[in-house]
Amino acid sequence: MILFDNVYTHLYLDESCKAICHIWLSDTKSMLDADYRAEINGFFEFLEKYPQPNLLVNCLELNFTISPATQNWFLSLAVPKYVQCGVKKIAMILSNDFFAQVSTEQMVEDAKPTMPFELQYFNNQEDALKWFKK
Repeated sequence: MILFDNVYTHLYLDESCKAICHIWLSDTKSMLDADYRAEINGFFEFLEKYPQPNLLVNCLELNFTISPATQNWFLSLAVPKYVQCGVKKIAMILSNDFFAQVSTEQMVEDAKPTMPFELQYFNNQEDALKWFKK
């Protein structure tokens, strides 16, 4: 079920995997920090409305480097929100863009010590969705 779709992200519910799938799109190259924050806030609204134990974040086409200030902003919100919404597993597919990949990895690695859920990196969406079913 499609939850949201715009030039930056595609968000859908995969009921067979009990997952919300957040797909970043290539137009993110024109995003600003404010746009990224708006997308994340919108994502959190859907996560609250449709809480699922699994979350897929596909950054393969993400072309946005997350600034340190926005990384800190995200980290202050994300882990508590995921816990509140009952997230148990997060699957990440990293960007092909080097700078976007590094900024995303840095943000995730900084959050790992406070994560009470599993997080795995994958090369493709099929493997990530299979992991949810284990």
